[in-house]
Amino acid sequence: MKCSCPVEKDSPTFPYLGRKFRFMRNMPFLTAILAGLAVAALALSFPKIPKAPGVQSPIVELEFTGSVSDVERITSGYDPAITEAFRRNIAHDRWFILAYAGFLALSCISAWRLRKDYLLIAGALLAAAAGIFDHLEKNALLNLLDPRNKQPLPHLEDLRLFTWLKWGGISAVFLTMAPFLWRSGQVGRGVTVFFVLTAFAGLSAWFNTATILPFTGLVSLSFLLLLIWEIIYRPF
Repeated sequence: MKCSCPVEKDSPTFPYLGRKFRFMRNMPFLTAILAGLAVAALALSFPKIPKAPGVQSPIVELEFTGSVSDVERITSGYDPAITEAFRRNIAHDRWFILAYAGFLALSCISAWRLRKDYLLIAGALLAAAAGIFDHLEKNALLNLLDPRNKQPLPHLEDLRLFTWLKWGGISAVFLTMAPFLWRSGQVGRGVTVFFVLTAFAGLSAWFNTATILPFTGLVSLSFLLLLIWEIIYRPF
């Protein structure tokens, strides 16, 4: 896939690369791709969480929980095996946070090197912010998973705030890359449309909790589409 606005061979965009590294000139998202592959590997190796009756996606449903009764339902009454599985999952997620935030930030920075659009710098900062919010969200989850906690309400409020800031921040990062992707060709335009639809799904989830799981699924698929696009993209 060729960029509609190719960079000249002697462009200062990659002054540090000589002829021996021309393949890297043709893969400007190489570092982001490596981070994306780490994201994929970590995503496939998350510790499993037993599902209580009626629960489809334990970790996502716990993130968006709205009451103590929901926490009890999702954890099957604070079942020790389930709560311990949640803790293992959250411990694994700390590494996943670093990987996906790095992938998004490197994607924005790599795109900025090709097209000096400062919206992409904003995207890199949003990626870092989303990672921080995710870390704070996980702290709130751990507090909620402690059955000895006699004051869960503050943690529920923190959880709701940080969960929406995280998911909203991730979706916003994809939108900051949309102008660059749109100019890159037909495949990039298709990915851009998907990112926009995902953002609208996020708005729907804000007003209708029944659409939360589809929204989070679309965000996960957005990561995969961005990684695939970066692998096949060629600016020269």
